[in-house]
Amino acid sequence: MTLIEAGVIAGIPTGAIAGGVMGKVHGVPGVVGGSLAGMAAGAAAGWLYAFLVIGLLSVVGVLWRAARKRADAVPAERDMKLITPIASRGIFVAGLVVLAFWFSLDWACALVAALAIGLATAVIAVGRCELR
Repeated sequence: MTLIEAGVIAGIPTGAIAGGVMGKVHGVPGVVGGSLAGMAAGAAAGWLYAFLVIGLLSVVGVLWRAARKRADAVPAERDMKLITPIASRGIFVAGLVVLAFWFSLDWACALVAALAIGLATAVIAVGRCELR
């Protein structure tokens, strides 16, 4: 599974749940319509979040290698194969945590949680790759 697929797959049910909850005041048609719209919006948000995680993986990887004074600053394909499973799990965890934060707190806390989980995922994935 690629990171883009992980983002879209995690975003679809998250968006469907959020859309259904927002549409429940309008009855069954509101729940169905909200869920469908939420699925589309969740897929788009998951796609964008996957690109955010890919960017964070690149930044953390380059900084990690630069701090260790390695000549090959750009991660190779072999490194990406080690990073991808951890990063896709981090994307799934972020979808669940962000949904819980959004329902229990507010959207700003959910956004901060998404960014923090993305950075933590990048550091853990790159650390596993570099410290093997």
